[in-house]
Parts: sequence; C-alpha cells; structure tokens
Amino acid sequence: MSLDRERDVVITIGNKTYSIETGLDEKILHRVLLHIEDSMSGAEVTEDQEKALLLACLDLAYKLESSLKDVEKNTDNFRKAADHAIRDNL
Repeated sequence: MSLDRERDVVITIGNKTYSIETGLDEKILHRVLLHIEDSMSGAEVTEDQEKALLLACLDLAYKLESSLKDVEKNTDNFRKAADHAIRDNL
C-alpha cells in the first residue's frame, strides 16, 4: 500500500459525504473508491444508508475472502511446482 503524507479528502458514498484523513496516494484511493462504488451498486436503492453500507461491507468481505482463497491456491501451486523443479534438478 502506497502512503503519502496524510491529507483531508472529501468522499461521497451512497447518499452521504464524508471528510476523511488519508495517506493513500491518489491512484490507490481512486481504486479503493471504485471498489466501494461497485459494491454499493449491488445494494438496493434505499434511503437507509446504514443498510446499504452493511450490504457493501459484506460484498467487499466476500470478495476479499475469495481473493485470499485464490492467493492461497496459487501459492500452493507455485510451491508444488518449485518443489518439482528442485527435485528434477537434483
């Protein structure tokens, strides 16, 4: 994660605007906000901001868990391939 000097930024999520302090660089912050926007788009259009944020949070948590499983699987496959390569060269 790339961190710059902390600064105040104003972001809009759903129907509310928030002022936050962040050290994320602009590109990373933009990507994070795109993930949030994508997750919010899956939530029902509702006046209940808390419910929409909860649904977005659950969606992001599910995507994170799926990504972690993929990383673990790929890491395991890489280790197996490396083990085979080492054994083949002995």
